[in-house]
Amino acid sequence: MAGIKRTIRRSRRKFKKALVKSGLPKELAKELANEYALPDEIISLRTLAKFSKYSSFKRT
Repeated sequence: MAGIKRTIRRSRRKFKKALVKSGLPKELAKELANEYALPDEIISLRTLAKFSKYSSFKRT
């Protein structure tokens, strides 16, 4: 779980850095990175547990 969050946050930082490098102001790049990134609620442990509970197949 921690690895998934770390990867998503790292990609958010790299996206923001690329936007700044391409010439956008830092404030705008930060807003865009936050807007297009996955919210932390989506990758929370509780949400993943609910998803896996309903999507898992029962073995017979």
